[in-house]
Amino acid sequence: MRPLLCITAASGPRPDFGFLAAHGYAVTHLPDTTADLGKRLADHAIVIAACETRGTQHARFWWMERELFAFVRGGGRLLFTAPCYGAWSQVWSAFPALVPVTPLMRSACAENFSDRFRWDRGWERPLRSPLVPEPGHPVCAGLRDWPEAYQGAKPGSYNAYDYDRWTPKPHTDVALRTLDGDVALAFMPFGAGRTAFLLADLHDDGGASWASWADSERFWAALLRHLDTKPLRLELAPAAGPALGDSAAWVRALTRGDWTMLADNQLALNVSATPYTREPAAYSDGWFRPVDEEPGIGHAKFYPPATQFDCALSADPVVGGRVVPLAVVPGSRIWRPHLLTQRFRSADGALELEKRTAIADDVVCAELRLVHGDVDAWRLRGWNRHHGFLEGDASGRLLGQVENGICFGVATGGRPHWTLLREAPLRYEAELPAPREGVLTLLFTVAMERATVAARLDAARAAPASVFDSAFHLWDDYFRREVPAFRSEDPEIERLVYGAFLGFRINLYDIPYEPWRDPHSCPSKMHFDPHWEQDDVQAATIGKWLRDPRAIEGQLLGPFRLRLMLNKNAVHGPLDREPQGLVSELQQYSIPLRELYLFDPRPELRRELIAMLLREEAKNEEVTPVDPATGLFCTFNCLGMDDSPRWDLVSPGQKAEWFQTFERGMVTPDVNATIAHRAAFLAELLEAEGDVVRAAEFRARAERRKRLIREHTWSEAAGFFVDRVGGESGCSDVLTPMGFAPLLLGPYDDAVARGVERALEDENTFRTPYVLPTVARSHPKFDANSYWRGAIWPRTNWFAAEALQAAGLREAAATLTRRWLELALKDGADLRENYNPLTGAKKCAHMFTEGLAGIADLYLKNVVGFRPTLSGFDLDPISLTPDTPSFAFGPLRYRGHDVTITWDRSAGRGELLLDRLAQAWTPGARLSIAVPSPAHDPAPTA
Repeated sequence: MRPLLCITAASGPRPDFGFLAAHGYAVTHLPDTTADLGKRLADHAIVIAACETRGTQHARFWWMERELFAFVRGGGRLLFTAPCYGAWSQVWSAFPALVPVTPLMRSACAENFSDRFRWDRGWERPLRSPLVPEPGHPVCAGLRDWPEAYQGAKPGSYNAYDYDRWTPKPHTDVALRTLDGDVALAFMPFGAGRTAFLLADLHDDGGASWASWADSERFWAALLRHLDTKPLRLELAPAAGPALGDSAAWVRALTRGDWTMLADNQLALNVSATPYTREPAAYSDGWFRPVDEEPGIGHAKFYPPATQFDCALSADPVVGGRVVPLAVVPGSRIWRPHLLTQRFRSADGALELEKRTAIADDVVCAELRLVHGDVDAWRLRGWNRHHGFLEGDASGRLLGQVENGICFGVATGGRPHWTLLREAPLRYEAELPAPREGVLTLLFTVAMERATVAARLDAARAAPASVFDSAFHLWDDYFRREVPAFRSEDPEIERLVYGAFLGFRINLYDIPYEPWRDPHSCPSKMHFDPHWEQDDVQAATIGKWLRDPRAIEGQLLGPFRLRLMLNKNAVHGPLDREPQGLVSELQQYSIPLRELYLFDPRPELRRELIAMLLREEAKNEEVTPVDPATGLFCTFNCLGMDDSPRWDLVSPGQKAEWFQTFERGMVTPDVNATIAHRAAFLAELLEAEGDVVRAAEFRARAERRKRLIREHTWSEAAGFFVDRVGGESGCSDVLTPMGFAPLLLGPYDDAVARGVERALEDENTFRTPYVLPTVARSHPKFDANSYWRGAIWPRTNWFAAEALQAAGLREAAATLTRRWLELALKDGADLRENYNPLTGAKKCAHMFTEGLAGIADLYLKNVVGFRPTLSGFDLDPISLTPDTPSFAFGPLRYRGHDVTITWDRSAGRGELLLDRLAQAWTPGARLSIAVPSPAHDPAPTA
C-alpha cells in the first residue's frame, strides 16, 4: 500500500477517499493545525494539500513550505487542490518556496489581492466553468459528464480574488482546462519528484459535486496513478554547453518563459551588510564576507514573479600572487537613483579603486577602476544559496541554472576560466588577468531562459557603458515623469526621499527573521499592495506626493469600492461566532484619504468619499460592539503591533498575530481616535458639499468620542492614554506610542499636554537616545531587541509625530522628527523595519518601504515644510535648523499649480515659488498660502 497524506482545514467537511484503498493507497487525513506536520511528510509517498479560503489555512501552510519543497525535490509526489483560481492566488503570493514546484503560472499579478478578504460565495458569485479534457490524456480517458469547477471572478470585477489568467508553465503535462482555456489539472516534474494542481474544492459544495460524480473514483485513481508512476507527457530540454557541475543531481524543470525581471531597483543592490550569513556553518569555507567590504557586485537580489534569486559576486585584487584585502574608504559612498559609487583602499594605501554600479535593461554592471596602484590579476568568486549547476563557453561567459528553474549568467571584459567549488549552496570562482586599461567590468543577469541570459550578456559586454547610460535615462525619466524633483546637499537624505518613491513603485522586500524561514520574501511590505492593510496606510503617505496624486486613489479607494466593511474583523472570533470587532490600522485609512483629498479636492472624489465614509459609519454602528462602561468601541483583533504586551491580557497566546483573536474585547485609544478622525473628516466633506446639517451631526459625533476617550482612557496615574479591558474598570499598565493617537483630534487640556510632553522626555517612559520604543522603558516586559516589546518601529513614530503636530505640540513634533531623521541616517540611509532603541542597532528588513514612506513624508512636511490644508497649504518647516543641508524640492503639482521650495544653508534663507511668484522665507515663521482649486480637473504635466 502506498502511504498517502491528505492535509485539509481543521474545520468543515473533508473528502472521503476510502475507495482509494482498493487501488493500493493507504490514506491518512490530518488537519493543517497538526503539530510538526512538516516533519511527517517523509512518512508518505504522496501528499494532497487541499487549500481552502474560509479561514487562514494558506497561512498555516506557510510554516511548512520549506518541508514541502524538500519533500518534492527529494522524490515525493505533491497534489495541490484549490476551490478557485483566486484561492490559488493566495498560495502563489504567500509561498515563494512553493511557487517553483507548481505547474501553473499567472499571466500577470492580480490586483486588489488580500488575504484578509474571505471568500463569501453569496457575495462574490464566482463563475462556474465546465471542464474540458485534453484529447488522449490517460487521466481523462473514458471519463464523461465532468463536474463544473469554480473558476473565480473574471478580470475587472476588482474583488478579493481577481486573477488575469492561469496558464501552464513550459514543459508541463496538462490534462484538464476550463472552457475559457485556463489550466484545471496539470502535472510537472521537479527535482526527483512530481507535482500537480487540480481546480477542485475538497471542502465545501464544490467537493460535494466531485464526490457525487459518477466517475469520481475512476478519475482519482487515474490521477494518482499518473502522478505516482506513469511517465509524464513532456520532454525536458537538455542542458546546453559543457557542464562544469553534475547536472544529474536534480531534474531540470523550467518555469515560465515570459518573465520580465524587475532588476531596475538600485536599492536592492549593496544595501545588506551581511546577506544570509546568520548560519556560517552553511558556507563552511568562510569566503563569503560582508558585501560592503568587497569591491565586487556585492549582494544582488532579483525577484521574478515566480520566485526570488539572490547571489553575491565579489572581486579581490591579486598582487604578487596574494590577495590584497581592501576596506571601504569612509565617506566615499555616494548614492544616486541611477548610480552607486564607492571607494576601497588597502591598509597601506598603496592600492585604491573605485566601484561604480548600475542596473538597467535587466543587467547589473559593476566597474572596478584603479585610482592608484597596480593589480596583477583579479580573483572572482560567486555564491548562490540554491543548488545548481554551471555551463561554461569559450568566450569566458559563465551560464548556470539553479533548482528553482532560473538561469543566470556572469561575464567580464576578459576570458576567465571558471571552476565549480560546490553545488549546494552553489559556489564558483575564477582568476582573470588585470585589464590593461585598469578597469575591470563585471556583468550579471538572470532570466528564465538560457538564450535570454546569453543575449543580454553579449550585448552588455559589447558596450558596458550602455548599461550606465540606460540606467541614467531610465531613472531620470522616471523622476521627471512621476515624482517631484528633490535635491539635497546630503546624498543620504536624497536617498531617503527618492527611496520612498522607489519603494512605492517597486515590489521588493526581504524578511530575514523569525517567523519566516531565512531567507524568505514577502513582497507585500515593499509595495503598496492591499495584502497587509496597515502597511498600505503608511505607503499611501508617500503616494500623494507623486506628480499625479490620482495614482494612489485606486489603491486607497479599492477596498471601499468593493463594499468591504473594513471595520469588521477578518477572521473568526472565539467560539466560531460571526466575525466582529475593529481592526485598528484599517481605521487609519481616513488619515491618508484626507491628505489625498487635500492634494486633489475634486468634487467627484469628495462625493465618492462621502458615500464610502457614510456607509462605513453606519456599518460601524451596526456591527461593532460597544463597551457599556465607557461608550467606546471594542477591539477584538490585533492587526499590527502583533506580540505587543498590550494584548497579553486578552490574547490566548503571547504572539497576537493578525490571524488570532482576543478572548475579551479591548477598548483602545487609537482605534477610537481614528474612528473619531473619520467622523471629523466626513464633517469637513459634508460642509464643503453644502450639507451643513449632517456636517454638524458628524462633528458632534467626533467631539463626543474625543470627550469619551479623555474620560475613560486617560490614566491620571500614568499621565498618558492607555488601553482598557472591555467591561472592567481598570486600565492597562502597558504604555505604547499608540497612546499618542487621540492627539490627532486636536488639542486637549493642559493636563494632557503636560503628560504627553513628560512621557516624551521621561527616560522611564519613551525617551531613548533615539525615538519612541514600542513599549515604555519602565515596563517589566520591555525588551529592546523584541519585535513589538521595545524595538523602535517607524510606523508608530510617524503616527506620533502627526498626532503631536495636530494637537499643536509643534516643538515636540519637531524634536521627534529630527531624532528620527538622525536615526534613519545613522551609518547610511538604509532604513530598517525596526531598531534597538538603546543602541540604534538596525534590525530586520532593509530599505523598508513603510518606514521610508513615513520618514520621507515627515521630511517633506516638517523639514521642507509643505503641509496641505483645506484652503491651500502651510509652509511650516518646524524641524529645519540652521544646519539643515541645503535642498530644492519641486516643482510639486498641487491643485493645478506648481510649488517649488528651496533652502540655502549658507545664506540662512529659503524661497517659495508658487507658479512664477517668488516669496522669501526664514525659519521660525509659518506662512499660510491660499491655493484655490482649479475649476476643472487639470491633466498632470511632466
